[in-house]
Amino acid sequence: MQAISLFNLSRQIKPLQKAFTQVFTEVLAKNEFTYGAASKELEQSFAKFVDCRYALAVRSGTAALIVALKALDLRPSDEVITTPMTFSATTDAIILAGAKPVFADIDPQTGNLDPKAIEKVISKKTRAVLLVHFAGVPCEMDEIISICQRHKLLLIEDASHAHGSTYKGKKVGSFGDAACFSFYPSKAFGALGNAGIITTNKQAILQKASMFAEHGLYGEKYKHALVGFNEKIDNLQAAFLNVKFPFLPAWIERRLEIAKKYQKVLSAKKVNCSFWPDYAQPSLYVFSIFSKNRDKLSKYLTDHGVGSGIYYPIPLHLQESLKFLSHKKGDFPQAEAYAQSTLSIPLYPELTDEEVDCICDLLKRYEF
Repeated sequence: MQAISLFNLSRQIKPLQKAFTQVFTEVLAKNEFTYGAASKELEQSFAKFVDCRYALAVRSGTAALIVALKALDLRPSDEVITTPMTFSATTDAIILAGAKPVFADIDPQTGNLDPKAIEKVISKKTRAVLLVHFAGVPCEMDEIISICQRHKLLLIEDASHAHGSTYKGKKVGSFGDAACFSFYPSKAFGALGNAGIITTNKQAILQKASMFAEHGLYGEKYKHALVGFNEKIDNLQAAFLNVKFPFLPAWIERRLEIAKKYQKVLSAKKVNCSFWPDYAQPSLYVFSIFSKNRDKLSKYLTDHGVGSGIYYPIPLHLQESLKFLSHKKGDFPQAEAYAQSTLSIPLYPELTDEEVDCICDLLKRYEF
């Protein structure tokens, strides 16, 4: 059998090439290279998919976070509670929006923010909670929403890993004041380049986000209500995403099917791995195994032609870029332990049953 890579985008793209070429030709013919009809179609489709009233398509998941946070009118003195176990875009956006990130530790089972840890770091300066549905597993939304309501805090969902995930039957991306999704190519729903989207049920947030995403334009061309960015999605990427959109439910289902096979093998060996509570129906971005000697496990898989990777090896509070926050090792022990032990294995819908069985067989034979 050929090597099995951690991720293989070409398998998804190849059967769709004809459709991609067709929409590319249509965009060329219409000369709609920036935000246009395909962009609006994507917004309508995705808002309906998430069960939200509004969506605004932008150039990346990072742009979605920055624009959404700017639309919430954060002040320089404001603190935003978030997780140290995520990609740097989450905290980059808080800082670039003019606020200060404040970390809370995670639930070691899910990798998500621990609601009890959130309450411990709330201060008079706390304005919002920016949670991350890590790896596609929904956060404990009832508890977090209750905390936000008691303390009058804004709630933003970073759902970049969680396209289609549900919490108690409700889609993530529909709980907070705003939610942000990445359409990076490796995601469950990815563009052929960078793209992202903001979802919200609040018209005022949509309107302000739209202004921030288009140089503060309001009402008519060359009329600027505020200082903004140039972050609305390119119409071509929206057109490509519209081609892929009908396949998303089946891709989510296949990811979960594969993950359950991995879970079954690893549970029988009493090995900790990606976990989701009964309240969740995840659209998994990655599947992880937790090992005290992950380098040994990674080498074993590599030696047998199977790729692996780490999401994410260094928690954000220990990153050089956030040194000014004055954190040290031991400040968030659960996040640090998670980062030191997690190893992700292939999880994408185009994996064949034979390949999945091969990976399962390798896991059965490995001595953890």
